[in-house]
Amino acid sequence: MKQLLHLFALSLVAGLMAIAGGPEQAEAHVCMDYPTSRVGSECARTSPQKIGPCGVEGRSEIINVFRPGETIELRLRETVNHPSHYRVSFNADGESFPDPEAIDDIDEENTHVVLDGIEDAEDAEQTVEITFPETECETCTLQLIQVMYDKQENGFGGRTADGGNDDIYYSCADIALRGEPVASRSDSDRRDSSLPPSALSLVAAALVIGSVRRRGKAGDRDT
Repeated sequence: MKQLLHLFALSLVAGLMAIAGGPEQAEAHVCMDYPTSRVGSECARTSPQKIGPCGVEGRSEIINVFRPGETIELRLRETVNHPSHYRVSFNADGESFPDPEAIDDIDEENTHVVLDGIEDAEDAEQTVEITFPETECETCTLQLIQVMYDKQENGFGGRTADGGNDDIYYSCADIALRGEPVASRSDSDRRDSSLPPSALSLVAAALVIGSVRRRGKAGDRDT
């Protein structure tokens, strides 16, 4: 009888652990606070993030509008601490993004990747500066993923019970790039260092006057 009670207790504990562990796998451990992600401004630990590529399927009604070429500071917030790094990607037409194939798969030359290997700061909140491409788009998507180092019970890319990636958390913001492109810093520097047309006219006039004076002095010497 004691053995039966002991086995029952073990089964009960295992069942409770499984129940407690189930929802944990689907909870958000990182939130993209700016631009506002598809889950909205109330992103929390319980927000969906385990199903790639965006955690939430389909474009939302939350459209973040910027200008082509604009530079912004993406704000992220880690809700549960994990040893990890982050990757930021941008797709100008849709939400197709390749997953990293291993923890050390860090390559900014990958398709759509803007920044990769972003260090997980000690503070829960951190910012990352990114620059959008200089072309307009209406169905563009900004993706943030967190690649964790301590969740590889099934090998990297193992699946959770609901089909999610056990090693990656996903978050996406729907973006529209509209209007005139923002001038790049190099373009601005070139414009700042160049003279306006009025100044160029004055310089040209001064050169002509100087030339005439030099000719006059040369004629005086000849006579």
